[in-house]
Amino acid sequence: MKNLLLQLALKSNKKTKVHVNLFVTTVFFFLFLQYSHSEILISSFANNLCPGDDINFSVSGNEIGADYTTVLFIADPSGTIVATGSPPSITFTVPDNSMSCGTWTIGSFNYLTTDGSSLDIPGGAGVDLAAVIANNCDPTMAPPCCDLETLDLTVAQTATLALSATSDANNTDYGCVMTAPDAPTFDVTDSCNDPASATVNTAGPSNTGCDYMQTWTASYDPTCGTAPPDVVITYTWQQPQTVTLTTSAMSGDQGCLTTPPTAPTFMVTDPCAMNPMAVVNVTAGPTQNGCMWTQEWTATYTATCGTDPAPVVITYTWTEPDPNLAINTTATS
Repeated sequence: MKNLLLQLALKSNKKTKVHVNLFVTTVFFFLFLQYSHSEILISSFANNLCPGDDINFSVSGNEIGADYTTVLFIADPSGTIVATGSPPSITFTVPDNSMSCGTWTIGSFNYLTTDGSSLDIPGGAGVDLAAVIANNCDPTMAPPCCDLETLDLTVAQTATLALSATSDANNTDYGCVMTAPDAPTFDVTDSCNDPASATVNTAGPSNTGCDYMQTWTASYDPTCGTAPPDVVITYTWQQPQTVTLTTSAMSGDQGCLTTPPTAPTFMVTDPCAMNPMAVVNVTAGPTQNGCMWTQEWTATYTATCGTDPAPVVITYTWTEPDPNLAINTTATS
């Protein structure tokens, strides 16, 4: 009876990954291959590799004898053997692409090479692992022409995308502001990529009058694994526009009138208001001095957003007939 001891070590090329090292800082995974009819035990373990990490697969205690050949292999999630080698070790870098996430298989098989009962067991890169198993690669066979040992490794990448804590929440109305609000920022957490940045696209700003709106859409595409949902943020605000307060009336003498003149009218233009109206106050009058009359109107307006226009003052003067006016004489006809 001959024994083969296989040692598996996982290494990471990324600074953010935790290295699996030997003994105090390394975990060894042992596969005992015994060329007997007893079942071969493989220790279980947890792992989490990333695209771009190295899988290092090594063996020691190779005492299987001249009649046997040992093949070490690594198979990708599709079940295709992507790397093979002879003891003592092989190393393979997990491709940094979208096909890398999933369950990888590492292991070895041994078969007779010199006697007449040897089987033609495929072992080259590009061969399906299933084909190896299907070709009678069974550790319970007698005589044991092949002892297949496998161990699964997980290559996974998880990512989250969220609005940064320093940015305002979605659908924020900033009210009246002199300048557009700062664009929001987004945080990405990626188990395999640190730091990671979101891709941000924006539409706008667009406006109707002084009402502005802008939308930002953040997305993140990890190398493999499921992309997190997009984050959409919309800001609304108002920016000051020119506000005017005018009148077609002119201050001055309205002449001789039998009734007071019609009060002046005032017009307001305010792009931020639906139906802007001036506030008109009669600030003086009408006052009378004999037949002379005076009245003053002052119009004001408070802008919805921005600077208030200057007040407009109109003053009318006019003369009204004296109702007590009469012609008298002391003469008699």
